[in-house]
Amino acid sequence: MDPHTENLLKELYRDFQTILETTTDFIYFKDKDSRIRFCSQTLARICGFQHWREMIGKHDFEIFPPDTAKIYYEEELPVFQEGKPLINKVDPYYDAEGARRWVNTNKWPVFGEDGKTVIGIFGISRDITDQKAAEEIREELLKQKILAETNQERATLLENMIDGFVLAKLIYDDRAHPIDFSVIDANASFCEMIGVQDPTGKKGSELANIADHPATELIIKFGRIASGSPAERFEVEIPSLNTWFSVAAFSQRSGQLAALFTDISARKQLLLGLSKEKAAAENTSRLKSRFLDIAAHELRTPVTAFSLLLQITEKQLQKGIPVESETIARLRRQTDRLSSLVIDLLDVSRLERGLTLKKQFGDIVPLISECLDIFRLQAPSRSMTFHHPGHAVEANFDRERVFQVLSNIIDNAIKYTPSGSRIDIELEEATDRIRVLIKDRGPGISQSKLHAVFGAFERGSTDTEERAGGLGLGLFICKRIMELHGGKIGVTSQAGSGSTFYFDLPRNGPTP
Repeated sequence: MDPHTENLLKELYRDFQTILETTTDFIYFKDKDSRIRFCSQTLARICGFQHWREMIGKHDFEIFPPDTAKIYYEEELPVFQEGKPLINKVDPYYDAEGARRWVNTNKWPVFGEDGKTVIGIFGISRDITDQKAAEEIREELLKQKILAETNQERATLLENMIDGFVLAKLIYDDRAHPIDFSVIDANASFCEMIGVQDPTGKKGSELANIADHPATELIIKFGRIASGSPAERFEVEIPSLNTWFSVAAFSQRSGQLAALFTDISARKQLLLGLSKEKAAAENTSRLKSRFLDIAAHELRTPVTAFSLLLQITEKQLQKGIPVESETIARLRRQTDRLSSLVIDLLDVSRLERGLTLKKQFGDIVPLISECLDIFRLQAPSRSMTFHHPGHAVEANFDRERVFQVLSNIIDNAIKYTPSGSRIDIELEEATDRIRVLIKDRGPGISQSKLHAVFGAFERGSTDTEERAGGLGLGLFICKRIMELHGGKIGVTSQAGSGSTFYFDLPRNGPTP
């Protein structure tokens, strides 16, 4: 080692010794076994040693009284085991004459070369006995003064307030982070708001979970204000109370604050209602525009076709050419299409005004068979099979409206099922309901579109869309009819694997 470096090290060592021998703080460094490696002369003196070097290698239980040694040992365990520092801990100690005094203690872990293993502890403890005594006296005098001068006035004011008032003291963890608060005083309105007769002395976390504001934001705000930050006004929701509060909080003294709680739930509900009404109005406007676009397109197509066919027929008749049966059939198809569109619109109108069902208790099997017979004639290229228990299956339903639901679903199945494919209709029964299932072999519905199938103006979007035209009201109407029956309607499907539509009917109808 060169002379310059050696001199620097000697100077550094002398400075280090000077700190240890002159500081009034208790400084100490312990090894992994919690034994002293070095300490300040002040610490050695209160332990009865002439020089700090005599403390080297000693354990707390060898140099401190048993009660304080136990405190020091136990508070250091998390530092050694978890590598967590101990910050601003107030501990007792005994001076050289045996008098009990107080220190503010901070202890930090010392890590090894790997940066993870704790190999020791470095600590500094500073005497705060006089400060602590003065603060206690000051607080007591102030408390007595406040009680003497304003007790009656404050009590009268607080008890007559509509708003809830609470005086609270913050509770901190060992890192000086606020984790809760304790109620010092509260008025009747606050007690009524939280549903507790006397919250004095209770923690916020005990008061109907009032401290469980999302991410403990309420505690964080209270902690900031209690530490001396400016007063704040903010809004919080306490889910356990189903209540919104406007809170005005301001600092009282170190670690304490006062807060006014105003119930604003009614205003929040009004704003929420207005927001929902606005969203509903906007949605209605969008649906109206969409409806007008779809209706204009769908009505224009058959009307245009009908007009062209009539012109052709008129010219043929003028020339003495008889009208072909195919022309008549095409006119009929366009008329039927117009009729179907108008019927859908009328059904939606009736449902919105309040459709009255004509329910009767009866067997649904003949109704399904009748519906299938009609569709077998209309779509002979599809194989339709009805699977049922073989006996009467009774429920309470409106025959005409259930026939309408069944027809709509089977018609969709025919539209989306390739020629020559099979459509299965199944009937299941349970104690309280029956279920009708219609299974097709069509292209299926992607999972992203299943949720919208029963919405108004929803139509197919596959390559069969041209055959599946219309206003997109059919399944929407079916859903409303099932709801009026007290039943439900649904679909299971996967793109490329067909779809299964089903509807449930209660055995005895909806409960009055």
